[in-house]
Amino acid sequence: MMKIIDMNQMKEIKLEKHEIIYTESYLNTLHIYTAKAHYTIKGHLPAFCEQASLVRVHESYAINLRYLYDFDNHDVFLLNYDVRLPIGITYRTTFQDAYKHYFEE
Repeated sequence: MMKIIDMNQMKEIKLEKHEIIYTESYLNTLHIYTAKAHYTIKGHLPAFCEQASLVRVHESYAINLRYLYDFDNHDVFLLNYDVRLPIGITYRTTFQDAYKHYFEE
């Protein structure tokens, strides 16, 4: 269970890690997407990824592998292709390693 302060609602939200589909970073703001809602918090993507067990796929995006539907050399597809995010060249190998490790468990 994680606790975040949503900047839009200005209240504390309890969020399970497995509910997070992906996170988008812009400057010092994180947009957290779940199936039920979208939250905006202050923070940095590397620290949030560690806290929420997300995998970076791009400078601005991190995903929950639980919602990964497919991927190619350039993009990841989440939720039956409803969400398409780019894979950055810098993060490609790290993502592929995390993918292999996740599905070996």
